[in-house]
Amino acid sequence: MISDSLLPIICSSPHHTSLSNHLLLLILWRSGAMGEKPTKRAVDEAQQTKYDEAFFDRLINLTYQRSEALGLVFRKRLELYRLESGPLLPHQNYLRAVAMALVDMPQERGVGVEIGDHDADGEGARKTILEEYLSYMEDEGLTDTSRSCPRELVDLLTRLVGQGGARDIYDPSCATGRLLTSMVVNTDADLATYVTGFGQSSRKDDIFHALLRAFNTSDWLLFEKADAIQSPPTGHDQLKTFDLVISDLSDGLDAWSFEAYETDPYHRFRFGLPSRAKGEFAMVQHMLATMRRHDGVVVVIVDQSVLLRSGKDAEVRQALILANLLDTVIFLPQKLFRGDARRLAVLVFKASRADANVLVINGTGDFVSSKSLNKLTTDSIHEIAVSFESRTAVAGKTLLISTEEFRGNDYAVSLNRCFPRRRTALDLDIVDLIKEREELQSQLLETSKSIDLLINSLSDQ
Repeated sequence: MISDSLLPIICSSPHHTSLSNHLLLLILWRSGAMGEKPTKRAVDEAQQTKYDEAFFDRLINLTYQRSEALGLVFRKRLELYRLESGPLLPHQNYLRAVAMALVDMPQERGVGVEIGDHDADGEGARKTILEEYLSYMEDEGLTDTSRSCPRELVDLLTRLVGQGGARDIYDPSCATGRLLTSMVVNTDADLATYVTGFGQSSRKDDIFHALLRAFNTSDWLLFEKADAIQSPPTGHDQLKTFDLVISDLSDGLDAWSFEAYETDPYHRFRFGLPSRAKGEFAMVQHMLATMRRHDGVVVVIVDQSVLLRSGKDAEVRQALILANLLDTVIFLPQKLFRGDARRLAVLVFKASRADANVLVINGTGDFVSSKSLNKLTTDSIHEIAVSFESRTAVAGKTLLISTEEFRGNDYAVSLNRCFPRRRTALDLDIVDLIKEREELQSQLLETSKSIDLLINSLSDQ
């Protein structure tokens, strides 16, 4: 595993963050992703190589031959490094140590997004190393990328819809590409048919990481720097459609291209005008417009507040439910993202549904907690997936809600209303607790005054 072997070596240098582009090129080179397979003399080569500017220029040229976009980004990043930091001579021993560690990587399956078969040279294991290193930088905040979907949440979504045989997958807000890459690599499609993935993000650092994942895993992954609302995927003057449209919108869309609503030539916003301040339902409508008309599926991760908001968002939510598109709501635990205590939900929409009931799954109970972060367990992922597949009501776990019931609740979907908690002797009413605290403070003040009077009276004697 990279955490046991490579990361300590990488982190041994105080300059490892500024040298991250060089490290990424080294990993790609040693994995064979550039077309140069590691030779039997790899150890000697790694020991004798001079890791200077000319060496990394050669690696960039190899990258450019397979991906012009990625090669150009690497060149710009390394030129910026040279302007700011100078030559690589002081880091020769450090880069050589990393290269040697890559040569010596064990022939075993790594963790994270599992990529490729593991041949005798350990190419698959080394490809997994790149995913581990990218995830490390993203999770530790060492890059300017958007936050990436947690690995456990990726595993859940892969389990829910990755077995559906989707041939083409689209993520309009792909961030660093971790979710889309996993869906393409791990989907259970016919081996004779390639699974394609297309992702969009308006942030250049996101696209850099996404291009790295595509370069390292599949020629059938494509990422584009673009705002999906303003520049949707099109062909022959029509919107492209996909078997599966999936995205993580849990960080919110506080700023979205509102003007696209009135001028949209593709009529994507037929369910109503979303809120100007919150754009999740704008993106959801875009996703619905790009799913296959008869058998497409949309999966989106959102903040649970999306299910409760009033005003414009409530009108859009009502229209989606009445159109019989919302299939499943899965409530998730809070604090699945570092530094974010909000509760999330997974929404599943389907173009064709057998009935009008919406399945609601309570997935908030089973997780492991580590400091300020919660993680879904393997058992909880399995239980949620089984509930999703069976669509049966189980007290406290799953619920089927009819359109009439939604109407009675103003088309809001509340965790506490769907799965009310039983009050116990340990439950405390916060208002009563505040009142009790105030009374105790008052009593303490009075007692303090009495003590002062007693001391003063004794002093006068």
